[in-house]
Amino acid sequence: MLTEGYKLCDACRRNSNLKGIYILGYYNDEVLKKAIWEFKYNFVKDIGEILALLAAKSLKEKADFNKGTFAAVPLDKKRLAWRGFNQSEILAFALAKNLEGPFLKNALKRVRKTKSQIGLSKKERVENVLEAFKVNGAIPDGKIFLVDDVFTTGSTLEECAKELKKAGAKEVWGVVLAKD
Repeated sequence: MLTEGYKLCDACRRNSNLKGIYILGYYNDEVLKKAIWEFKYNFVKDIGEILALLAAKSLKEKADFNKGTFAAVPLDKKRLAWRGFNQSEILAFALAKNLEGPFLKNALKRVRKTKSQIGLSKKERVENVLEAFKVNGAIPDGKIFLVDDVFTTGSTLEECAKELKKAGAKEVWGVVLAKD
């Protein structure tokens, strides 16, 4: 459960590697849903930069969202080849640029193929991404803003955050366009 300031409630924080999650909006917002769909499935890359700019404008006012490094959730190689780009990487790069923070390209890599998370239960999603990511090089020991497009159960962000923290990140914040 999210509290004011985008931090996780105490009960959730005890079981999470994330310090908090910033969510631009909700996936049931038809305009946001359509924009994400066009970005991901109709390959309209420019929409990603526009969405990141909207998120950055909102985040500029938040004290917790400065002095950190931006990183993206990695995409499966097959999905990357099909789409031609990693939507989370486009978002993370644009957020870093707009918020004047460093962008760490390829901070994480997928080390195990996973199924699409669409249609899976929470338990299946957790199992699907378990040990699917590893850190790819040195990680700054400060704050990492881990960027993805849609948050459903948080399984992917949680698994990535676990690896980033094992590699030395002090805090990992999730940053997503929408909560489903």
